[in-house]
This record gives sequence, structure tokens and C-alpha cells, in this order.
Amino acid sequence: MSLTRITSGVLSANAVSAEKLANGALTARNLGNNSIELRHLSSSANTSLLQINLTANINSVQSNLTSQGTGHTSNINLVQANVNAQLTNVNIVSGNVTRATINAEANVTALEARRVANIAGAISTVLTADLTASRALVSSSGGKIEVATTTAAQLGNLSGVTGPIQTQIDALETRRAANNVTTTFTDDVIVTGNLIVNGDTTTSNSINMVVQDRMLMLANSATGAPSADVGLLFNRGNQGNAAIFYDESARTFKLSDTKDPSSNTSLSPVTASNLDVGIVTAATLNATAITQNGATLDNLIGSNVDGAISTVKSTDLTASRALASSGAGKIEVSAVTATELGYLDGVSSAIQTQLDSKIATTAARSNDFTTFDTLEANLTATFIRLNANINTVSGNVALGLIQKTNVITSGGGNTFHVAAPIASNPTNIGNVQLFIDGLAQKPKTSSSDNDYIYTAGSGLVTVTDASLPSGLTVQITALYPPS
Repeated sequence: MSLTRITSGVLSANAVSAEKLANGALTARNLGNNSIELRHLSSSANTSLLQINLTANINSVQSNLTSQGTGHTSNINLVQANVNAQLTNVNIVSGNVTRATINAEANVTALEARRVANIAGAISTVLTADLTASRALVSSSGGKIEVATTTAAQLGNLSGVTGPIQTQIDALETRRAANNVTTTFTDDVIVTGNLIVNGDTTTSNSINMVVQDRMLMLANSATGAPSADVGLLFNRGNQGNAAIFYDESARTFKLSDTKDPSSNTSLSPVTASNLDVGIVTAATLNATAITQNGATLDNLIGSNVDGAISTVKSTDLTASRALASSGAGKIEVSAVTATELGYLDGVSSAIQTQLDSKIATTAARSNDFTTFDTLEANLTATFIRLNANINTVSGNVALGLIQKTNVITSGGGNTFHVAAPIASNPTNIGNVQLFIDGLAQKPKTSSSDNDYIYTAGSGLVTVTDASLPSGLTVQITALYPPS
């Protein structure tokens, strides 16, 4: 019975190996596909198989080489020749590269030497750092480029200069020095700064001088102990000068006439000038030093206050009175006030004469009687009304009515309320009386009596005038029914 399957039970380990089989002993036709897999063989079996395959491949290649023969040898020789030719070219290029390298290195060295030489000069200070902006450039003490203190804007001021600057400045200075000897201005001159005049004399020929300064200092340059006079001179033409000055020798202020010119520093008065003033005041006044016709100031003052003025020299008068002369002839106040005295304003002749001429004695008596008769009639009418009121009050009292009064200060209106009712408001206007600043008003009971009306329902008393001035005292007296 033939074997259909080889297993480990049929063949022991290493039972079949490469060295036990002849070449070609096992072929594909003797074995089915995948009959023996590499995983079933040992490593040595694999190695032998690889050797066998390699050997077969080598033999096949050798056979091909042999069959191709001389043709391949020729190609190999041709390739070898090309390789040799290329090798020659490579050697040539290599030589050229070597020479180029030597030349390049020489050139680099020369360039570096030139570069170092080019930056070692004035430019060396500006190679790696910027300069200060907008400045003029100068050469430093070492000959290098550097910025100056002059700005670019200042440097620009040189634009338009047509000649040496110093020469032009010197010419201007020469002209200025010549002009400073005497300078004449034909128009206004405005000095915005201080004006200092160092000369000996300053002459102002202006008609009117306006000085804003509050204080004027004369002899400002004086130092040490004073010796010269200081003051103001007034030119009076051919009459000599007038002066207000401080006389240093006498240590006094003086007003005098003098013939000294303005060039003198000490003035010699010719005569003392007169002084006309309104009021002279001083903290201390030497009364004995002032004289008038041999009399001292004390004597003059005493003689001037011995008269009528002696009563008013040290005390005030009673205010707002007319003045009169007393029995001793002194000034005193009268009983007439200044207001009463003012009534004389506009009187054109003797008052009594005018009064006597205006009305005769008999006429005056007639007018007096007329006035008295009118007054008596008014008093009679008032008595009659008062009596009627008394009768009314008596009647009301008899009726048991109660009187209440409401006092109000007017505020500009014309309507007022009676006092708070006891039981109800008065029903009759005759039981309501209205007084304004103490004057009785007439109730509207007829066409002639219409000072006020009364509304019983609201208890309002309405003055027939549209309004009353503010501040009047309004009194409403009413009779109320008892509760």
C-alpha cells in the first residue's frame, strides 16, 4: 500500500534531509501542491533549498552569458572606455576647481583687505550706528564723521547768503557804531523791553508826556551820603525857572523861583513861590513856624475862632435845624426844623402880608361859621345814625341776639366772612356792620347807601369796590341768633 500522507508518525525527525536526497529526487510532478511546506522542514532544509535555488539561478545566468558571448564583452569594454573618458574629464574639472579655489581665495583676501581699508577712514564712525537726527555734519578731532551742535534748521539759515558772513557783520557793526553817535527817528519808536539811557541829559520835546508809572524815581544813580538837590524845574521863558525841589543843604522841600539852569545839581532860590491850596493837613504842624504879618499860626487860629463860630468849632449842632444867632451873637440852632424851613421855598414876598391880603377878617369869620355849620350838620347826622344803631342794638338785645366781631387785615380782595356762627348766620343786613380802618361803612339798603352787601346764606360781606388796598383793618360786627 502506497503512502498518501507523510506525517511525523511515519517519518522521524531528520529522516529526510538535503544530503540524503539526490539532485532532482523530488520534483514538482512527484509532489502535489503544498505537499511539503517550509514550516514542516527544518532550518537546514531551508538553507539547502536556498542554495539549490541560487545555484540554479547562477547556472542560468552563466548560461545566458555564455550564449551572448562576445557581444556583451564588447559592450562592457565600451562602457569601460566611456568610464575612462569621464574619469579624465573629472580629473580636468578637479584641476580647474582647484585652481579656481586658489584664485577665489586670493580674491577674497584682496577684497577683505580693500574693505578694511575702505572703512578705516572718516566713514568708520557711521558704519553700524545712526547719527543724531537733523544735525549738521562735521569732521571730529580724529578726522571722523560726526554731528555738530548746529541743527539742520539753523544750517538752512545759510540759504541765500551771497558773501562772507563775518564781512557783512563787520560792515553792519561799523554802520551801527556810526549811527549810535546820533540817531534820528522820523516815525514812532516802540520799545517793548526796558529802555536804559546812560547819557547825562535826556531831552523830551513832546507837547504832552503821558506817564503810566505810579512812582517816579529821581536821582536813581545817587549813592552814599546825599549832597545834591533833587527836584523838578519849570521853564518860564524869559522869567527864569520855577522849581519844586528838596534842598539837601537845608533838608527841606522848597517851592521857589530860581535862575539855575537844568544842568545844576544845586539850586539857589531867588524868591519863595506862593502856594495856593484848598486844604492843608499834617500829622504834626509846627504852629509857631508859620507866621502871617508877624502873627503865629496859633494866634491866627485863635483870633479866627473867637467870633460867632466859637460855639461850633469843637461840637456838632442838633441835626436838621434852622440856624440863628443867639442873644450873644453866636451861631445856634433854632426851634424851626429843616423841613419847616423848607416850606419857605418859593415864597416871593412877606408871608403875613400875603395872608392878610388873601382874606378879610369878616370873610374869615363867615367861612368859619360855614365850616362850623357843615361840621354841626355832619355831627347831627352821625348822632342820628348812632342813635338809630343804638335803638337797633337795644331791639336786638331785647330779641336775645348775641354780638360777635371778626377782625381781618385786607389782602387786596373785597369779600370777607362774618365771625363763625353760633347757630346760624345773621339773616338781616341790618344785623351786620362793616368798619374799614375804624370808619363805618354804609350797607346797601338803598341807591345812596351801597358801601357793602351781605349774603346771609354764605355769611359773606362784599365791599362794592372791586378791591381794597392791602393792610387795611376790616372789622365785621354781627348779631347772631342764640343757639
